[in-house]
Amino acid sequence: MAKLGTTKRPVRGRVNSEKNAQEILALADERGWKVILEIAPEEPEDLRDIETLMRGARPPGRSVAAGSSTADRQRRNRRKKRKKTGTGKSGLTVLQAARRRA
Repeated sequence: MAKLGTTKRPVRGRVNSEKNAQEILALADERGWKVILEIAPEEPEDLRDIETLMRGARPPGRSVAAGSSTADRQRRNRRKKRKKTGTGKSGLTVLQAARRRA
């Protein structure tokens, strides 16, 4: 299945006014989303697809959400491993590092 917000699977929604539509279109354009909006003043707004994208979206200019990249996870795992084994950043144990300093 295509990614939501792309040409193959555009975001669909319903708004009550042209002003709301313009705001959503500006947001979508800023983030590169493809959107199809229906303006229906008498019906309730339906912005579920847009809300879904907003929850998972990154701010413009950010390639990866902070703390969620593979490198960040690997770095955290190495720190945890060092704490368990008693090694420092250099990979040496505390005793080995003390001997080197002496």
